Amino acid sequence: MYNYTNGGEKWHIAIEKMLDKHDFNFYPEDKGKVMTEPCEQNDLCNFDQESFKAYLSRWLGVTTQMAPVFRNRIMPFLQSSAVRAAQTCVGPSQFNPQYPYQCGMRWWRDGHDGKGGVGPQMSALNIISVLNVDRVPPPYSISTGGTSKGDPGLGSGDDSTRLPIFDQSDITTADKAGAAILTILVVVMWCGGGWWMIK
Repeated sequence: MYNYTNGGEKWHIAIEKMLDKHDFNFYPEDKGKVMTEPCEQNDLCNFDQESFKAYLSRWLGVTTQMAPVFRNRIMPFLQSSAVRAAQTCVGPSQFNPQYPYQCGMRWWRDGHDGKGGVGPQMSALNIISVLNVDRVPPPYSISTGGTSKGDPGLGSGDDSTRLPIFDQSDITTADKAGAAILTILVVVMWCGGGWWMIK
């Protein structure tokens, strides 16, 4: 919205408040102002939370593109955290331990912290690659090549032409007889099972 309103004051204040909370919650002083998930301290992060830093760093990078006035505030945090993330990527691979490239979860610790998996790998990859944000264009808009078009009439018309056509044949006497036999068998088994349990 900041970008859409050409730097509207309302959205400028909203981003500042968001960054104030972000700095306090995700860059704590006691961790050297390195990007940290609150669950890391006591090793309580679940599989989803292990990848949250990937999304946070990605969208902070996009924020520097959409609201460049905040670039000088955001980039030092991303740069220092990227260096700390990279120094954890010395753990043994889960599939081939001779390759020590697995990244850790807690970047504020020196070296690999013993936590590995998809989430920590994604987080380290994103925090490092987001430093290239100045080399890539910002997200597309309708005026810069975006092609996502809405369809306000979706679902309001006749969908019969788009429904799949199944090969259906008429129900024969043999079909009815087979269904009747199966029904009788199920009822007999159900009643017999009930009688057996009661007795």
